[in-house]
Amino acid sequence: DVVLGGNFSGASMYQAQYDASYGLILKGNGKGGFKASVPTDNGLMMEGDVRDIKILNTPKGKMYFVVRNNDKMQVFKKISQ
Repeated sequence: DVVLGGNFSGASMYQAQYDASYGLILKGNGKGGFKASVPTDNGLMMEGDVRDIKILNTPKGKMYFVVRNNDKMQVFKKISQ
């Protein structure tokens, strides 16, 4: 599986901002194919200029730490489905 974050507000005024992404999860099928899972389906709504994502296994389950440029870190907890 792949977790993607994005956005970039540092572009020149002629290029505008690249800020239409809230993140995306690509779920693998085990055969090399992927299916997209959008934030409205999975709850992983990453806002701002995402710079790094770390996924840690904790005693309370998986935690997603999303570091953003000049902003507070977002933390998400995976809830079993």
